[in-house]
Amino acid sequence: MTTQQQFSFATRPLVPFAHDYTHGETEPWHSHTCAQLLHTLSGVVRVETAQGFWIVPPGRGVWLPAGTQHRLLITGNVAARTLFIDSFARADLPSVCQVVQISTLLRELILASLHLPESYAAGSRAERIYELILDEIRGISVLPFNL
Repeated sequence: MTTQQQFSFATRPLVPFAHDYTHGETEPWHSHTCAQLLHTLSGVVRVETAQGFWIVPPGRGVWLPAGTQHRLLITGNVAARTLFIDSFARADLPSVCQVVQISTLLRELILASLHLPESYAAGSRAERIYELILDEIRGISVLPFNL
């Protein structure tokens, strides 16, 4: 099964999303027209792509470039906090799938972004949070959690 979700980035460079999974749940094969940073607060997610498998333990994340076909397998109760990111938000966003370290700062920014308005004024707190998230992603540390 292949589906493709669409997101509107007309008013912001990224769309935050929170979803909780129960043990044994799966997400079927799908892709997004944007990049995705999937961060887990609890539980473990196995992300499968044609290029390999990525194991995402709590406190880590997986980066998926735009258009990457993937599926999710859930172990334990997973609290997932995801950022769907406009591929044009920054020229130097990662171009390959990878498990990444989520710093304390980035985790808190992701959580804060869930409560920000979709539309915001230039120079506002919301704009600064979105821009800082993008800056933090550019310097993210890659971890060896792939097979």
